[in-house]
Amino acid sequence: MIYEQEKLVAAIIDTQTFQEFLAWQKQHQKPSLADTFEELRSLCTQADYVLEIPTRKNRQNP
Repeated sequence: MIYEQEKLVAAIIDTQTFQEFLAWQKQHQKPSLADTFEELRSLCTQADYVLEIPTRKNRQNP
């Protein structure tokens, strides 16, 4: 363990343990919001989906 002013800042571990940690981290990583939207765009393109936007209507503002 490496400390700086009584605060743990680093730890030295063997490479096998570090590789196992990286594999575990990659397996449990959640997709980002950007990745999720990219997947949604891809699915919409594959399904030939078109979002129909209704025309704007003015309404009374009391």
